[in-house]
Amino acid sequence: MTLTKTGRALLITLILLAAGAPLTAQDKDKQADKKIEARVDGLSCPFCAYGLEQKLKALTAIERLDIDINEGHIQIFLKKGRTVNPDEIREKVAEAGFTLRTLIIDGKEIKMDTKEKN
Repeated sequence: MTLTKTGRALLITLILLAAGAPLTAQDKDKQADKKIEARVDGLSCPFCAYGLEQKLKALTAIERLDIDINEGHIQIFLKKGRTVNPDEIREKVAEAGFTLRTLIIDGKEIKMDTKEKN
């Protein structure tokens, strides 16, 4: 089979586009080193979720977040080889005006002290 000059150019373009295609959420999950699950009280709108996302993304270990507003559920994906202190997450959630109810790291639930610290 012989490709015309235009056919070769089209084939090369398609290959280059496929090679540079953005990663899907599944691909990003594979790149992330660790996933943390959290439950938060008080999320009621996209603006609330955006404020929470900005606070949490200030933590340099966080690669990305998936926030389910209706369930108050957050999936936190850490950068490869990074860790985060549960208290840092709690503090960022509180700074955004919400209450962290549960935090699950490596399948283990971390008890969160909901009392305000002075």
